Amino acid sequence: MRTVTMTILFGMLLAGSAAAEQLTVNKAEWGRLSEQDQRAIEKILQDTKLNADIVFSTDTSDVLPPSEFAALQDVPPQSADWWKKVVSVVRKNACEVGCDAAGLGAVSACGALSGGTVATVCGGLVLKARPVCKKAC
Repeated sequence: MRTVTMTILFGMLLAGSAAAEQLTVNKAEWGRLSEQDQRAIEKILQDTKLNADIVFSTDTSDVLPPSEFAALQDVPPQSADWWKKVVSVVRKNACEVGCDAAGLGAVSACGALSGGTVATVCGGLVLKARPVCKKAC
């Protein structure tokens, strides 16, 4: 059972969100959870501000966000535009750190659930929610 649980977790880690506002979870995995566990996962995502729509699929793909640092490449250093972009990047990264902190809290809450598959699915969804949160930064 531990091997199956770890396989599900790693599969969810490798699968990304289907869209900026959605978290994709395997329908069969979600269906194995009790309704109470499903609601608990949704509440954790909501309470930690990592909330997004959960959608079900049998086929997910990982979408990597573009780097904001590329915006600094063609701007002369120390110019007003350069400083504006630096502040923008710093602000965005500070927001993303907040998303990471919320994710850590959510993962801890997932660990307190009934264990097994529910903790695995919850943790996987939290890991998918962090990029959604960061995209809003």
